[in-house]
Amino acid sequence: KVATSTLMLDSLLDSILAMGSRILRAKGGVVRLEDRKTGDLRVRSSLGDYHGSPRDEKLAKRIFFTQTPTSFREAQEGQDTPPVMCAPLLSKGKCFGTIAFYEKNEDPSTFSEKDVHLLAAMANQTACAIENALTHYETSELAREHEKRTKRLSILWELNKVLLTTMNFERIIHLTLTAVTVGDGLAFNRAMLFLIHEK
Repeated sequence: KVATSTLMLDSLLDSILAMGSRILRAKGGVVRLEDRKTGDLRVRSSLGDYHGSPRDEKLAKRIFFTQTPTSFREAQEGQDTPPVMCAPLLSKGKCFGTIAFYEKNEDPSTFSEKDVHLLAAMANQTACAIENALTHYETSELAREHEKRTKRLSILWELNKVLLTTMNFERIIHLTLTAVTVGDGLAFNRAMLFLIHEK
């Protein structure tokens, strides 16, 4: 129900992590999604006292490429490294991210094979909703960028038409600087014009 209740990506991911932490009795979780431009895995949402580490990134990349859920705990000298389990987010046979949970709220704090299977099932059930929300988000971002470009071109076109109606130098400067800074069209809040005085 959580996965199908919203297309707002951030809200959806937060809800999935909250739901997963309750089901798995975990202290924290994190969702990483692939940046479709660079191919990098990036943290998109986290829950609990999460601090990224090279180990976490390495594990997430391994799960991303092997597409196999697993649990992991590796003691590091001088550190009490919490246990973690991670599963891939798959859609149409392609991995587009990972979901992981950290340290159980009980003793022992490690995750069992049953927990890993439960996480894999949850990842499979929510992956489609996450991808749909991600596609909706990316489409909305493209639409906003297109709207910004269209608005900027419109401002420049209107400025060009107005400039053709006057030969007054002071008015030309005033119109140009006003067009550059008016509203949020060109995203500037101030402008200066420097002229070269040729003797």
